[in-house]
Amino acid sequence: MSDLIILFRYLVSIFSLACLYTVVAAQDTTEQKKSFFDRVELRQSFNTPDGKNAPVQFQMTFPKNKDHSFLIDGGIAYSLEQWGDGKIFGEYHRNTLVEKEQHNWQAGFASVWYAKAKRNQAGTTINRWFFSPTLKYIMDKVDTVHSLALNVDALPFRSGEKGLNLATNTLSSNKRLIHFALLSGGTEIQQNFSAKNDGEKGFILRPTLKVQYSLAGNKRRDLMTEPIKTWAFTFNYDQWYDLINTTDYEENYTHFFRGGFDYFFLTAAENSTNMDLSVGVSFNYGSKPQQALDQQQFWLFTINIQK
Repeated sequence: MSDLIILFRYLVSIFSLACLYTVVAAQDTTEQKKSFFDRVELRQSFNTPDGKNAPVQFQMTFPKNKDHSFLIDGGIAYSLEQWGDGKIFGEYHRNTLVEKEQHNWQAGFASVWYAKAKRNQAGTTINRWFFSPTLKYIMDKVDTVHSLALNVDALPFRSGEKGLNLATNTLSSNKRLIHFALLSGGTEIQQNFSAKNDGEKGFILRPTLKVQYSLAGNKRRDLMTEPIKTWAFTFNYDQWYDLINTTDYEENYTHFFRGGFDYFFLTAAENSTNMDLSVGVSFNYGSKPQQALDQQQFWLFTINIQK
């Protein structure tokens, strides 16, 4: 119980600082107010500030004389205009199509802190860091575990005329291809404060590493406008290590790999709804500790939506 109290106080302190920071940042902005729909976001997860390759995924089957099965992997968020880049969110991760069923939901507050941008002498390259704290409640319905977690990721950003950019698009010389690369390191602090099995209660500290790369076809050839994706190959690799773990279940090194292909029917750059719609196929291998996805491998054919 003492560990829980200490962690809770720590999380509240960090959360309060995040709120104060975003409120102050918001006072310095003069952006036009967004509509309710403009402030709604759809992503697979809100752990990082950029989810360009993380759409909500759906798949459902309804056999006549058997139990139905489905996949829902995603979340919805609402940006708090008065809190700068802060947003409240809810996520639902449910998959009955795999060998080890996944059933997990989360809710919390996410924000982004921006370090000061640095330019090279010629002014052609910009470098900066993003920091994305996320405070959330997690419910694992399969093992009946309730948790409180604080995740913080650090992401380098680079935008330049030459070389591969980070956390933003890089167009090929003929403008036909779009490269996107994302690299982040961070920490997950999690307290399992309630569980059906007492051995699952405890404190976990996980350093994390996340790598993402995608190669997409571009419909536009104009450098001055947002590119339009027609198809995309995407590769994601996430890794965790339970540096501190007071539960009875050691995680050691855990990882998750996803490689997939998506075909886009609609992209945010060509419609007023600012929404991507695609169908995709992906190979998935590994586990996700905070999303209650156990170690396994499987293929997915999905309908994908992102806003």
